[in-house]
Amino acid sequence: MIAPTYEAAIIAPVVNVVTDLLERPVYAMAQVDGILGLPSGTARRWIDGYRRSGRAYPPVVREDSTDEDTVTWGEFVETRLLAEYRDAGVPMIHMRPAIEVLRAELNTTYPLASARTWLGVHGKSSSARCKRGWASRSHWRSW
Repeated sequence: MIAPTYEAAIIAPVVNVVTDLLERPVYAMAQVDGILGLPSGTARRWIDGYRRSGRAYPPVVREDSTDEDTVTWGEFVETRLLAEYRDAGVPMIHMRPAIEVLRAELNTTYPLASARTWLGVHGKSSSARCKRGWASRSHWRSW
């Protein structure tokens, strides 16, 4: 399902449809940078991936690139949490695989934004598996 544009979401009539809060379109990419205090273009790179010098970098937040400018609430929350991890010294190159593991283990599109990651026993075991898989990497020892 492709999210509607930001403008369409604002003008659209209210319909009796239940939408998962995490899937609700809320901001444009540039707004996310401004709200979260990120350098310009950071949200787009993290959420939708990017190309640089002929090399493709996959998205961290979305499973696949969509070229959609509208950001859902789940993507916004995930981006905020990614910024916190990065500020704490966790390299983005290590976050991609962790999010992929959590996404698969918890069967959710937004594993960082999911309460299952933080509250449930299943989330604890998934997080522990991510950490054990990187035990030999120096950033975990100091983190």
